[in-house]
Amino acid sequence: MYMALVTILLINMLIAMMGKTYQDIAERRNEWMRQWARIVLVMERGVPPSECLDQLLRYSQTMANGGRALVLRLQQNEQEMEEMRELGELKAKYLENKRRQEAGSKVLSPRCTPFKPPSTITL
Repeated sequence: MYMALVTILLINMLIAMMGKTYQDIAERRNEWMRQWARIVLVMERGVPPSECLDQLLRYSQTMANGGRALVLRLQQNEQEMEEMRELGELKAKYLENKRRQEAGSKVLSPRCTPFKPPSTITL
């Protein structure tokens, strides 16, 4: 009877120790996320609001309600990569047409041409 009681008690202690270890690891992970969020906030506060807005527009996508959301992906499948290429081409076409309009041209580019920053454009 004593051996059965001790065995059950030891198994219960083992389960409790494993549960505490899991809880400690989960708390450390949460603490790491809190520290990372704190660093991001400090960095964002150091950037002027106009630059923040520029970066928000560059790296976010429009949601259904009209707001914008930052979307980060570590891995993309082939279809998503193709969509990103198409978006890049559309952006390049838009920037090329905008550059042409600013230069006074009324002819817009029907095809996608890579956008060159103004400092590298040669006439």
